[in-house]
Amino acid sequence: MPYFRGNYKQYDSRGFSIVYGKDDVVDYLGKKYIAVKNNSDSPPLNKNKSWEIYTGDYNNFFYSESSPPDPTVGDRWVDTTTGRMYTYVEDSNGNHWVEF
Repeated sequence: MPYFRGNYKQYDSRGFSIVYGKDDVVDYLGKKYIAVKNNSDSPPLNKNKSWEIYTGDYNNFFYSESSPPDPTVGDRWVDTTTGRMYTYVEDSNGNHWVEF
C-alpha cells in the first residue's frame, strides 16, 4: 500500500540517512516518485533503479489534512496527518473514501 512521506530528504535532522520503504511515495523536484525497493542510497530520479515516477490510475490527487470537497469516483486523497492514501469509490453502500 503506498504511503506518502512528503518531500524527499536524504538525511534526518540528526544527519542520519533516511530509509524509504518499498511503496513509499515522495515529492522531489515537483514530481511524485514511488520507491520500488527499500533504499536510502540516492534521491529519486527517472534513471534511478530504486524509484519510479508515480503516476497512479486516478482522476485527481489531493494532499490535505481533511478529505476534499465534492470528490468524484476515482479521486485519490492522502491524509497528510497520517500519510494514508484513500480512493473515492462507488459501491452498493454508496460513495465513500476507502483506504488504498
